Amino acid sequence: MLDGVREFMRGIDNMRLSTAFVLVLTMAASGWTKPAAVKSYRGMFFEVQYPATFNARNLDGETTAQSNAATFTSPDGTVEFYIFSPQWAGKAPGIDFDASKEVEAERSAKKSGTGVYTWYTYRAKDRSYTRTYQDFLDSELNVHWVIGLKYRSEDDFARYRSAYLEFKKSLKQFSD
Repeated sequence: MLDGVREFMRGIDNMRLSTAFVLVLTMAASGWTKPAAVKSYRGMFFEVQYPATFNARNLDGETTAQSNAATFTSPDGTVEFYIFSPQWAGKAPGIDFDASKEVEAERSAKKSGTGVYTWYTYRAKDRSYTRTYQDFLDSELNVHWVIGLKYRSEDDFARYRSAYLEFKKSLKQFSD
């Protein structure tokens, strides 16, 4: 009798292992990955969450708390997230179009209330990178923000796409 109980228990243990193995294979095949750790970056009038392995850099202001714009670069340097979110309207630093090095690949706009959303993409003439941005400007309410990314290749973009979408979704804007 004892041998029968042991055999039965071994069968259950093997079934659990098989089920766990199938579950892991299913998760891997579906592209599931463990959520990446994130850090918070709080500028003067905004906050975003970015992957903890990325390096943050202020584009204006001496400290993070004084900044209206920042970049967040992947550890391998292939992708850079961008945010500009001041209290009021202003000029987004560090993303001017450079006709000597770039071509405008796409541009579209959509009116929303008193503001306009503009999406634009620039590509390096030497094909070393692509930059794409979503820009919102409401001149009546004096609001302007820009969020975007720069990437070296489509593969790099695909690899960091979900992290970028989470970054975009995490934007919180503050007023005084």
